[in-house]
Amino acid sequence: MGSYVDIVRPSNRAMSVAWDMLAVIGGSLFLALMSQLSVNVWFSPVPFTLQALGVLLMGALFGSKRGALAVIAYLCEGSLGAPFFAGGAA
Repeated sequence: MGSYVDIVRPSNRAMSVAWDMLAVIGGSLFLALMSQLSVNVWFSPVPFTLQALGVLLMGALFGSKRGALAVIAYLCEGSLGAPFFAGGAA
């Protein structure tokens, strides 16, 4: 059983590898965007970010392997200094 991304994935081997790489990079950028969106709640000083929703969506749409690679890419991009973590922190 494949994931939703496999529906539009090209059948050519070279194009499918490029498609997977673009999906992983796009997923990491989507996760970076979702981590910037936060909701302040009255009962806690810690805001909720939509990052958990982004991780769940990536796992559902990309599958476990591509979703995990996208999260690892997000963590690598943030550890290299990109302002991807919550609140624009690096």
